[in-house]
Amino acid sequence: IPATLLGAFVGSYYIEFIWHIPGTGGLLITALQNVASLCYDIDMKCKKISFYDNFKCLGSDCVDTCCKGWIIPLNDDDLSLYHSQKGLLLMRLLLAEGKQNGISCLNKNSGVCSFLDKDRLCSLQRKYGEGFLCNTCRTYPRNLTNFGEFLLLSLDLSCPEVSRLFVENIANINYINSDSDIDIPLSVTNDDSLFLKRLIAHEEAITSFINNSNLLL
Repeated sequence: IPATLLGAFVGSYYIEFIWHIPGTGGLLITALQNVASLCYDIDMKCKKISFYDNFKCLGSDCVDTCCKGWIIPLNDDDLSLYHSQKGLLLMRLLLAEGKQNGISCLNKNSGVCSFLDKDRLCSLQRKYGEGFLCNTCRTYPRNLTNFGEFLLLSLDLSCPEVSRLFVENIANINYINSDSDIDIPLSVTNDDSLFLKRLIAHEEAITSFINNSNLLL
Protein backbone atom coordinates (compact mmCIF):
# COMPACT_ATOMS: atom_id res chain seq x y z
CA ILE A 1 0.00 0.00 0.00
CA PRO A 2 1.48 3.37 -1.00
CA ALA A 3 2.30 5.32 2.09
CA THR A 4 4.31 8.25 3.39
CA LEU A 5 6.16 7.71 6.64
CA LEU A 6 6.93 10.55 8.97
CA GLY A 7 8.85 10.12 12.20
CA ALA A 8 9.49 12.68 14.87
CA PHE A 9 11.71 12.32 17.94
CA VAL A 10 11.22 14.88 20.69
CA GLY A 11 12.65 14.39 24.16
CA SER A 12 12.05 10.77 25.11
CA TYR A 13 9.20 10.25 22.64
CA TYR A 14 9.27 8.82 19.16
CA ILE A 15 6.15 9.44 17.10
CA GLU A 16 5.43 7.65 13.86
CA PHE A 17 2.58 8.37 11.46
CA ILE A 18 1.57 6.23 8.51
CA TRP A 19 -0.85 7.64 5.96
CA HIS A 20 -2.52 5.02 3.81
CA ILE A 21 -3.72 6.58 0.57
CA PRO A 22 -7.55 6.45 0.30
CA GLY A 23 -8.68 3.79 -2.11
CA THR A 24 -5.82 1.46 -1.27
CA GLY A 25 -7.17 -0.03 1.90
CA GLY A 26 -8.36 3.02 3.78
CA LEU A 27 -6.86 5.99 5.54
CA LEU A 28 -5.03 5.27 8.73
CA ILE A 29 -2.65 7.08 11.00
CA THR A 30 -0.96 5.07 13.70
CA ALA A 31 0.97 6.52 16.59
CA LEU A 32 3.57 4.75 18.71
CA GLN A 33 2.91 7.50 21.23
CA ASN A 34 -0.67 8.79 21.37
CA VAL A 35 -0.21 12.27 19.92
CA ALA A 36 -3.68 13.26 21.07
CA SER A 37 -2.18 13.30 24.60
CA LEU A 38 0.11 16.24 24.00
CA CYS A 39 -0.12 19.13 26.42
CA TYR A 40 -1.82 19.90 29.70
CA ASP A 41 -1.41 21.85 32.92
CA ILE A 42 -1.66 19.89 36.15
CA ASP A 43 -3.27 22.92 37.83
CA MET A 44 -6.36 22.51 35.68
CA LYS A 45 -9.08 20.04 36.54
CA CYS A 46 -9.58 18.97 32.93
CA LYS A 47 -7.80 19.32 29.58
CA LYS A 48 -9.56 18.48 26.32
CA ILE A 49 -7.97 18.17 22.88
CA SER A 50 -9.06 21.15 20.77
CA PHE A 51 -10.95 19.09 18.18
CA TYR A 52 -12.48 16.66 20.70
CA ASP A 53 -16.03 17.98 20.30
CA ASN A 54 -15.73 17.91 16.50
CA PHE A 55 -15.59 14.15 16.41
CA LYS A 56 -18.66 12.31 15.18
CA CYS A 57 -18.68 8.65 14.26
CA LEU A 58 -19.25 8.16 10.53
CA GLY A 59 -20.87 4.78 11.03
CA SER A 60 -21.33 2.89 7.78
CA ASP A 61 -19.78 5.79 5.82
CA CYS A 62 -16.39 5.20 7.45
CA VAL A 63 -13.63 3.87 5.19
CA ASP A 64 -12.93 1.23 7.83
CA THR A 65 -14.79 -0.32 10.76
CA CYS A 66 -13.85 -0.57 14.42
CA CYS A 67 -16.04 -3.68 14.66
CA LYS A 68 -13.33 -6.05 13.49
CA GLY A 69 -9.72 -6.88 14.10
CA TRP A 70 -9.54 -6.42 17.84
CA ILE A 71 -10.66 -7.98 21.09
CA ILE A 72 -13.13 -5.85 23.07
CA PRO A 73 -12.60 -5.92 26.87
CA LEU A 74 -15.66 -6.00 29.12
CA ASN A 75 -15.85 -4.48 32.58
CA ASP A 76 -18.03 -5.63 35.49
CA ASP A 77 -20.91 -3.35 34.53
CA ASP A 78 -20.89 -4.71 30.97
CA LEU A 79 -20.94 -8.29 32.22
CA SER A 80 -23.75 -7.57 34.67
CA LEU A 81 -25.89 -6.05 31.90
CA TYR A 82 -25.23 -8.75 29.35
CA HIS A 83 -25.62 -11.67 31.74
CA SER A 84 -29.01 -10.31 32.85
CA GLN A 85 -30.47 -10.78 29.37
CA LYS A 86 -32.63 -13.74 28.40
CA GLY A 87 -33.36 -16.04 25.50
CA LEU A 88 -31.64 -15.75 22.13
CA LEU A 89 -29.94 -12.44 22.99
CA LEU A 90 -28.29 -13.95 26.07
CA MET A 91 -27.18 -16.96 24.01
CA ARG A 92 -25.61 -14.72 21.33
CA LEU A 93 -23.83 -12.61 23.95
CA LEU A 94 -22.43 -15.68 25.73
CA LEU A 95 -21.26 -17.19 22.44
CA ALA A 96 -19.47 -13.93 21.56
CA GLU A 97 -17.87 -13.67 25.02
CA GLY A 98 -14.50 -15.13 25.88
CA LYS A 99 -11.35 -14.66 27.92
CA GLN A 100 -8.06 -13.06 26.94
CA ASN A 101 -5.30 -13.13 29.55
CA GLY A 102 -7.97 -13.65 32.16
CA ILE A 103 -10.02 -10.63 31.04
CA SER A 104 -13.57 -11.05 29.78
CA CYS A 105 -14.09 -9.79 26.26
CA LEU A 106 -16.28 -9.77 23.17
CA ASN A 107 -15.08 -10.69 19.69
CA LYS A 108 -12.72 -13.18 21.31
CA ASN A 109 -11.25 -14.30 17.97
CA SER A 110 -10.60 -10.66 16.88
CA GLY A 111 -12.31 -11.21 13.54
CA VAL A 112 -15.49 -9.42 12.52
CA CYS A 113 -17.79 -8.81 15.50
CA SER A 114 -20.84 -11.08 15.32
CA PHE A 115 -23.06 -8.08 16.07
CA LEU A 116 -21.95 -6.13 12.98
CA ASP A 117 -24.89 -6.17 10.57
CA LYS A 118 -25.09 -6.05 6.76
CA ASP A 119 -25.22 -2.25 6.84
CA ARG A 120 -21.87 -2.16 8.70
CA LEU A 121 -23.59 -0.93 11.87
CA CYS A 122 -23.83 -2.45 15.35
CA SER A 123 -27.04 -4.47 15.64
CA LEU A 124 -26.99 -4.13 19.44
CA GLN A 125 -26.96 -0.35 19.28
CA ARG A 126 -29.60 -0.24 16.54
CA LYS A 127 -32.01 -2.41 18.49
CA TYR A 128 -31.29 -1.55 22.13
CA GLY A 129 -29.68 1.89 22.00
CA GLU A 130 -26.23 3.30 22.76
CA GLY A 131 -26.62 2.51 26.45
CA PHE A 132 -26.50 -1.20 25.66
CA LEU A 133 -23.00 -0.94 24.20
CA CYS A 134 -20.11 -2.07 26.39
CA ASN A 135 -17.92 0.69 27.77
CA THR A 136 -15.16 0.11 25.20
CA CYS A 137 -17.47 0.41 22.19
CA ARG A 138 -19.39 3.30 23.74
CA THR A 139 -16.34 5.46 24.38
CA TYR A 140 -13.98 4.58 21.49
CA PRO A 141 -12.16 6.48 20.03
CA ARG A 142 -12.38 8.79 23.01
CA ASN A 143 -9.74 8.38 25.72
CA LEU A 144 -10.58 9.51 29.24
CA THR A 145 -7.51 9.38 31.46
CA ASN A 146 -7.55 10.25 35.16
CA PHE A 147 -4.04 11.25 36.24
CA GLY A 148 -5.20 11.99 39.77
CA GLU A 149 -4.33 15.68 39.59
CA PHE A 150 -6.14 16.22 36.30
CA LEU A 151 -8.43 14.57 33.76
CA LEU A 152 -7.28 14.28 30.15
CA LEU A 153 -9.80 13.94 27.30
CA SER A 154 -8.18 12.86 24.06
CA LEU A 155 -8.91 10.92 20.87
CA ASP A 156 -7.32 7.76 19.51
CA LEU A 157 -5.56 8.12 16.16
CA SER A 158 -6.44 4.55 15.17
CA CYS A 159 -9.86 5.91 14.13
CA PRO A 160 -9.80 7.23 10.51
CA GLU A 161 -12.10 10.16 11.31
CA VAL A 162 -9.89 11.19 14.26
CA SER A 163 -6.89 10.94 11.96
CA ARG A 164 -8.61 13.24 9.48
CA LEU A 165 -9.41 15.75 12.22
CA PHE A 166 -5.82 15.57 13.46
CA VAL A 167 -4.43 16.40 10.02
CA GLU A 168 -7.04 19.10 9.48
CA ASN A 169 -6.07 20.77 12.76
CA ILE A 170 -2.36 19.98 12.70
CA ALA A 171 -1.35 23.65 12.66
CA ASN A 172 -3.21 24.33 15.88
CA ILE A 173 -3.00 21.32 18.17
CA ASN A 174 -3.74 22.40 21.73
CA TYR A 175 -5.80 21.57 24.80
CA ILE A 176 -8.79 23.50 26.10
CA ASN A 177 -9.04 24.10 29.84
CA SER A 178 -12.38 23.17 31.32
CA ASP A 179 -14.13 21.81 34.36
CA SER A 180 -15.59 18.34 34.23
CA ASP A 181 -18.00 16.29 36.29
CA ILE A 182 -16.83 13.05 34.66
CA ASP A 183 -16.12 10.46 37.34
CA ILE A 184 -13.75 7.71 36.26
CA PRO A 185 -11.29 5.57 38.26
CA LEU A 186 -7.67 6.59 38.60
CA SER A 187 -5.89 5.53 35.41
CA VAL A 188 -2.30 5.52 36.67
CA THR A 189 -0.35 4.40 39.71
CA ASN A 190 2.58 6.84 39.44
CA ASP A 191 1.89 9.73 41.83
CA ASP A 192 5.35 11.29 41.48
CA SER A 193 4.70 15.00 40.82
CA LEU A 194 8.22 15.44 39.41
CA PHE A 195 7.51 12.69 36.89
CA LEU A 196 4.31 14.47 35.83
CA LYS A 197 6.14 17.79 35.42
CA ARG A 198 8.77 16.14 33.22
CA LEU A 199 6.05 14.42 31.22
CA ILE A 200 4.33 17.75 30.65
CA ALA A 201 7.59 19.38 29.55
CA HIS A 202 8.23 16.63 26.98
CA GLU A 203 4.71 16.75 25.65
CA GLU A 204 4.75 20.54 25.36
CA ALA A 205 7.88 20.15 23.25
CA ILE A 206 6.02 17.72 20.99
CA THR A 207 3.11 20.16 20.69
CA SER A 208 5.45 22.97 19.74
CA PHE A 209 7.21 20.78 17.18
CA ILE A 210 3.94 19.79 15.50
CA ASN A 211 2.49 23.30 15.48
CA ASN A 212 5.67 24.87 14.08
CA SER A 213 6.56 22.23 11.50
CA ASN A 214 5.45 21.99 7.91
CA LEU A 215 4.08 18.47 8.20
CA LEU A 216 2.93 17.35 4.77
CA LEU A 217 1.42 13.90 5.04
